Amino acid sequence: MSAKLLEGKPVADAVMQRVTARTAALRGRGVVPGLATILAGDDPASAGYVRKKHEACAAAGFWSENVQLPASTTQDELHAVIDRLNADNRVHGFLIQHPLPRALDFGRALLRMDPDKDADGLHPTNLGRLAIGDPGPVPATPAGVRAMLLHYGIPTAGRHVVVLGR
Repeated sequence: MSAKLLEGKPVADAVMQRVTARTAALRGRGVVPGLATILAGDDPASAGYVRKKHEACAAAGFWSENVQLPASTTQDELHAVIDRLNADNRVHGFLIQHPLPRALDFGRALLRMDPDKDADGLHPTNLGRLAIGDPGPVPATPAGVRAMLLHYGIPTAGRHVVVLGR
């Protein structure tokens, strides 16, 4: 079997077109999808990732909110933000950008989230759903790989798929 380079941009463009169309249909029914992010500390790579998420939200017609917390944030303060986002009906999903500052426990923060609002699909409930094939939020990397394989019509039944980074 020969290797085949799968370009990501056409896949991302197709996914964005579908998301934008679905968002328009939801907005037509009075529902504005909402994504929130929690960014604690000042990691430049994390800030860039979060910025890209909000740019994509704007392009697709989502409402979005970034909660920026200082590196000195306590676990209780982080949990209070998570509780607020769990209760906010405008927020359909949110993510806690990691890595978090050393004083914060990412696992405890994940457990505090409503699994149905876990935009990253990393809550233990969602990882369990993924493992047994139940519907639920899926982590971005496996979802992206699946989208690429489907886009390029590559069958996976009975195969081992190796994903190589650049």
